[in-house]
Amino acid sequence: MHVPTYATDARTVEEMIESIGRLATVIDAADQGKAQVTSLQTRLDELHRKLEGVTPARVLFVVWTEPLISVGTETFLADALRLAGADSVIHSQQDWPHVSLEEVVRLQPDYLIFANSDTDHALEDFAALRQQPGWRDLKAVQENRLAIISDAINRPAPRLVDAIEQLARQLHSDIFAPQPGPASRTLKLQAVAAR
Repeated sequence: MHVPTYATDARTVEEMIESIGRLATVIDAADQGKAQVTSLQTRLDELHRKLEGVTPARVLFVVWTEPLISVGTETFLADALRLAGADSVIHSQQDWPHVSLEEVVRLQPDYLIFANSDTDHALEDFAALRQQPGWRDLKAVQENRLAIISDAINRPAPRLVDAIEQLARQLHSDIFAPQPGPASRTLKLQAVAAR
């Protein structure tokens, strides 16, 4: 029908940012796009500066629990993890690999990461996992090493940078100034552990 279209398939956070600039030009908002691109890049540069020299946390990003699905190494999500100071224990060329729980127990990630905008629901899911064979054998589960971040990380869009910063603060809290709400989060995790 001769309708112009614009499509993107960002495989890295950098490609997502570049796409914002191109899309802004397409919709005749180049100046706004340039400002957005500059802002996002500045925030990522600052995060990189803070995390420089920090040992990446070994993580399992849980996309789905049954069957267990994580993220592959060539996805924008894997790139987002790297920018947040994390390294996935899953090394797969598939975008959404099905993972054996036995393999995860062998790999023993430092943290489990869940993307969910409803923290209480995510905590309930985590509490349920604590009782299940395999999951309860993970030190990350036993020691409540859980990161719950915004589901904005699931989309290659500007809010992805918010989620990256949020994850970095949770994984490397010692290098960030205190953020509002960590005390209540700690209490919630302690409540989960008591269940």
